[in-house]
Amino acid sequence: MNGRWWFITPEGNPFVMIAVDGVGFEDGLNMNTMEYPGKPEIGKDFAELPPREGRFADCWWSPPVGWMGVEQEGVWRFNFFRANVIRGFGSENYGRRFENLVQRRLIDWGFNSRGKWTGKDGSDRPLPFIQVAGLEIEKGIDFTSYNGLADPWDPYYPTAVENRVKQLARDYGSDPYFIGFTIGNEEWWDGEVTTAVLESRPAKPAKKEFVRQLQSQYKDIQALNQKCQAGWVSFDEVLETDLTDYKDSLKDEITRFIELSSGQFYRVWREAVDTHDPGRLILGSSFVLWWKCCPEWVRGSIPYCDAMMLDDYPLEADGILTNYVQAFAVPADKPVLLGEYSFTTAQRGFKPYRCQVASQKERGLHYQKFNEKLFAHPNWVGSMWFLYRDQVLLGRNPDNTGESHNFGLVDICNIPYYEMVNIMKATNKKLYSIHAGE
Repeated sequence: MNGRWWFITPEGNPFVMIAVDGVGFEDGLNMNTMEYPGKPEIGKDFAELPPREGRFADCWWSPPVGWMGVEQEGVWRFNFFRANVIRGFGSENYGRRFENLVQRRLIDWGFNSRGKWTGKDGSDRPLPFIQVAGLEIEKGIDFTSYNGLADPWDPYYPTAVENRVKQLARDYGSDPYFIGFTIGNEEWWDGEVTTAVLESRPAKPAKKEFVRQLQSQYKDIQALNQKCQAGWVSFDEVLETDLTDYKDSLKDEITRFIELSSGQFYRVWREAVDTHDPGRLILGSSFVLWWKCCPEWVRGSIPYCDAMMLDDYPLEADGILTNYVQAFAVPADKPVLLGEYSFTTAQRGFKPYRCQVASQKERGLHYQKFNEKLFAHPNWVGSMWFLYRDQVLLGRNPDNTGESHNFGLVDICNIPYYEMVNIMKATNKKLYSIHAGE
């Protein structure tokens, strides 16, 4: 519309996402470990915890072996945020009462949607939402995965994708508030994946496809030998070779293969969505270029996604506009969303992070400057603040280490940071007009 990208609601109205991630209890990562068999030092800092039965039974959870590296059964984690909500609302129907309060807050603060790790809400006034759609491996469907990323050349990959899309269509397809989904979260092709593919013996599906493409390009094994200074007698021998020693010689071929693999990865999703849930939006995969993702993987995804999504935690918006919007979205004429961003403080014992500022007021002022600049761009269609509530103080990993940051709109007691939130509220009122160029 007028040279600017927008979502369009079912009623035909222009829409941009002003969203919050993780609205809810988010059991699992929003917990600390109280008991870990054989590791008495974990949980020793906590005392007088409620019993696992009774009023606070919902706050306890025993993760399965393998979850976030959990090595054995008998690990118990506790959700302090949920416990504080129960203390505030009572144990009867507290979830619905909490949802209604949160929804009233979000609407009052100018947020119009729910971002990642939220999904459908149970409030009386639902908001538009998205879903993170990773693959769920069913019995009888087995495909190779590198670093959490499915091998797009595995013959079973299309079946796994189709089953997942069918499930999404069953669960959300008729919901008018369901905008669309991201394909996984921060899962992409990086140097580790390249190494895993090239060194695999016996060859994984992706390596078989790479060698097939080498054969198609070079035709004769001697031509490939000359390129790589090797002595292979056949392409079958190439297939059984650890090719990591030849990464420099095959740099251009690897770069091209990554982009082709990305296209294959996203094309399968596009075809499944068009078949089983036509009109549903695919919102990319939350790329993080400064961490692991390579540009070739991003470029390969663009033709098959309705929008690009990225995650980033800078203090200023300039890098996002340069490294993502101008580099990828503008040439492809694609809309862009930010799936995660935040501003934190180190107050009250939280760990510092790369987006750290001095105070709660400064968090709000950075929010204002950051989003006003992003929403002024014609390709910008949404930002999702990470998170609704602060992370747990000791770290979210099973050993109580890891992320522990002041990301929240509210603290662990569900009390808002009003110095920040009031600035956010005033900012959110202006973002539609800013995006419209008014």
